Amino acid sequence: MREERPYWNTNVARHAGILRAAAPGMSYREVREAAGRVLPGVRYRWHVLRRYSLTWRKP
Repeated sequence: MREERPYWNTNVARHAGILRAAAPGMSYREVREAAGRVLPGVRYRWHVLRRYSLTWRKP
């Protein structure tokens, strides 16, 4: 019987141009602190898959 493997663990995935993400240059905390200094009143929202967004409205 053939072993089932996840898609990302196959040769197809390696040749399909799927790349690994680079390590982030700043942590979430560092981004939040920097944004708070530069953009007073910025809103910081978390999203799925370790993503986030910053929303700022000009006063």
